Amino acid sequence: MNNNKNIDYIFRVHAGKLRRYHKQSWVERFLDYKTNLLNTRDLLFVGIGFFESVYLLSRYRPNAILLKGGYVGLPIGFAASLLRIPFITHDSDAKASLTNSLVGRWGIYNMTGSNPIFYKYKGHKLIRVGVPVSDKYSFVDQKSRDNFRNILKVPVESKMIFITGGSLGANEINKAFVSIYKKILDRYRGIYIVHQVGSGKLNVYGDTDIDDHTRVSEFIDGMYQYSAAADIVITRASATSLAELAIQGKPIIVIPNPNLTGGHQLINSQEILNNNAGIIIQEAQLIKDPSTLFNAIISVLDNKNLSNELSDNISKLAVSDAAMQIAKVLLKL
Repeated sequence: MNNNKNIDYIFRVHAGKLRRYHKQSWVERFLDYKTNLLNTRDLLFVGIGFFESVYLLSRYRPNAILLKGGYVGLPIGFAASLLRIPFITHDSDAKASLTNSLVGRWGIYNMTGSNPIFYKYKGHKLIRVGVPVSDKYSFVDQKSRDNFRNILKVPVESKMIFITGGSLGANEINKAFVSIYKKILDRYRGIYIVHQVGSGKLNVYGDTDIDDHTRVSEFIDGMYQYSAAADIVITRASATSLAELAIQGKPIIVIPNPNLTGGHQLINSQEILNNNAGIIIQEAQLIKDPSTLFNAIISVLDNKNLSNELSDNISKLAVSDAAMQIAKVLLKL
């Protein structure tokens, strides 16, 4: 946004989000006075942010704008369309964000992370580019898997499970895994387990004796190493996590969060299900019967053919150069 290519600017504009809760009825929404007041306030913020965006975009006249779908992009998108400044949208999730749904009609292109069938954008503007991920993620073959195990001091001949519910953890996944933990140890002697439980959740194992080969952590640095070393990864269905694991070609068990606005993770997991690229367990099913998780784990660990099939199928969904594709489209503008 400046002729001096060595200078970057960061500006703040007002913005507001529409608070919606998945599966909340219209009656519940109407009676939720606190949320309605916050939404009304944030609508005013969007108006303020629009005029701030008009001023900033008029002053700096960027050649192109990338909107990633967050609510801060709404006033910017409206301002860019008014000023006829070209912009593109990108959705990592398999469902377009509310912001991109509202401003996407004026975008030059609508780029997506998943199959175009999940989106309602006009076909001639829709481009699937995948989800940008760190370049630390790459396809994991037997040799690279063993290299990562050597780094983590995990024997190459041992079985290994990696469980992650994201930075905040996932209570239902944590509780379900703890309930089957002893059964897994009994079935697989010497198995290595790495469980990222999330902030403040280290007590999830309670009085359970934790095996010497089990690591329980709130946070994990270098998660790509653990997912690469594992035989199977148990994960939520965030778009970025699925993209990272697809690039690595890892067999996965996916437990989507059913409570997020718009059911984004439920839709993200649908592409995995449609392509037989992982095992999907719904959270309600997990709560009702945690043994479904145990059965899914042993079905992969005990069946090399299934493990290879899941790995091959998820690899077909991978896009390793998503960031480069986005950059190329921006440069065309």
